[in-house]
Amino acid sequence: MRILSKDAQTAILNEVSRIFKTLPYLFDSANPQWCQVIDGQLEGAFMWLTVNYALGKIKKTIESQLEMVSIIDLGGASTQITYVPPLATLAADKNLEIVLQNYNNYNLFSTSFLGWGNDMIRNNIIENYSVKWTD
Repeated sequence: MRILSKDAQTAILNEVSRIFKTLPYLFDSANPQWCQVIDGQLEGAFMWLTVNYALGKIKKTIESQLEMVSIIDLGGASTQITYVPPLATLAADKNLEIVLQNYNNYNLFSTSFLGWGNDMIRNNIIENYSVKWTD
């Protein structure tokens, strides 16, 4: 969705909101945060949280931060890299803090490379480097 124009994103999100309003689920259509396009940095953080939770790495001890798994997510349109860095190397613009109630707070490095996903790179190669066969 991030590679689409803002107008295209808005049209899709409006349609998704319209459909969800008709379903018997809790959905606050007046709150734009309930249906939005998230940025790549946050996408990487959610993937990091999902993987570490699934592996049982999210714990209440400070020592558990040493056991965290780093992630590289090669998506269709972008690639995300997220990990817990040594504190001295946190970059202000790439830093996120994940606050989990009753657990640790996690300072993450998270970055995203829009246009460097599997589908985008493959399409670029096909469009720019394929041999054009003619009869």
